[in-house]
Amino acid sequence: MRSVAGRLGAPTPYVAYRRLIPSLRRCGGRASIQDPASTILLDDRPDTVREKFVGAVTGGRACAEEQRRHGGNPDGCPTFEVIELLSTPGRATAAARRCRAGEVLCKQCKIEHLDDVVAGVTGDDRQASFVRVATSPAVPAAVAGVATRLYRPPSRESIDLEAEIARYAGVAPEQVVVGHGTTEILDWIMREQASASAAMLATAPTFELYGQLAARNGLRYEEVAWNGDTLCHDLAALRAALKDDHVAVVVDIPHTVSGISVPLSDLLAAVAPRLPGGAKLIIDNVYGEFMAQPLALTSRLLEERDELVVCRSLSKAHCLLGARVGYAVTSATYAGRLRRHRLPYAVSALAATAAHASLVDGNNLRRTIALNRRAHGTLTAELDRLRIEYVQSDANFLLIDLGDRCDQVLALLRACGLRFRDGSRWQLPTMIQVHLIDEATVASLVRALRDLR
Repeated sequence: MRSVAGRLGAPTPYVAYRRLIPSLRRCGGRASIQDPASTILLDDRPDTVREKFVGAVTGGRACAEEQRRHGGNPDGCPTFEVIELLSTPGRATAAARRCRAGEVLCKQCKIEHLDDVVAGVTGDDRQASFVRVATSPAVPAAVAGVATRLYRPPSRESIDLEAEIARYAGVAPEQVVVGHGTTEILDWIMREQASASAAMLATAPTFELYGQLAARNGLRYEEVAWNGDTLCHDLAALRAALKDDHVAVVVDIPHTVSGISVPLSDLLAAVAPRLPGGAKLIIDNVYGEFMAQPLALTSRLLEERDELVVCRSLSKAHCLLGARVGYAVTSATYAGRLRRHRLPYAVSALAATAAHASLVDGNNLRRTIALNRRAHGTLTAELDRLRIEYVQSDANFLLIDLGDRCDQVLALLRACGLRFRDGSRWQLPTMIQVHLIDEATVASLVRALRDLR
């Protein structure tokens, strides 16, 4: 190639070294087989390709605002060189134009072209399909094993399952009580707390089921408005609203609407000293596994804070919604009182077996959380590009403020048949709430947003 270039009087074809095999670790460098992280190899697994591409250096500016103002430099960007090689010419041209115009940040550009790169390396378009969240692969085999023995009754008291949950939650087995989903656990708590003229206190807006369960058990249901500026629990207002007839206070962490969490220490400091004798502080923590800083619960804390009842579920992060397995962790004494409300043989052998299999599969739990965070990154990168605000959620959903684009975006979403929760139900008329789950869940919304300017 050098000889031909010399004969033609053309520049030496540096493309052979700098463009076909650019270093992913430094701009202007050449990849080396001695450093596998510096290049994408044709026999790399799809997950390895994704990891290398997402971690590649770019030609972006020092900060997002500078990139939006001055644009990036695709000509000196190893990430763009990979896109140019492995995407269609039209998509590569569009990527370069948007980069120079400051319309896209480096993170978003990578996300948009990630599947193109994987498919280009593997030569298999099927690799571009999204990885989906799923129930632990150990569950079907375990359930199949017990299915042939359904002529036998399940455990009368769910002792083994409560012991497994205790190991998972880091508490003592006698501090765990299992039921048919968190709904049944909450119903037991309210039944246990109910008395004449008693009331329950919660934040508004919140999960509508709290009020329904209170009414079902003869409790007066009262609410305190959240902090409209922070979209979070107003702990001072909760504290001020407590009265002698309140037998329970329920607080969702993360918040059911915004996904924002309040620290457990702040909640206990604000509310616990004002609780009437015998009243319970109920924490609905069904999204707990998705929290950046999960609640730190110990056996000692539960005994010292006998007013505390934390409700959790295997429906969310464990993907066992159909099995209906929920549980509460609390003091051993109160767990025993709640357990009296459970009928013998209440948890089926199929549900208990599925729960056991999922609880011991830590890899699948971590995978579910990682895929949720990847979906969060994909969606928020597009929202950042459009300068659409959103709440920093600690759960597996996102509350998005569409602002003056609300009517335009809602019309687009409805035309595409996309599912979302309209914020008007919580007096948030410019907002929508969408589930993250995984990239496939948010893909349609991301494509719709890309049609906006």
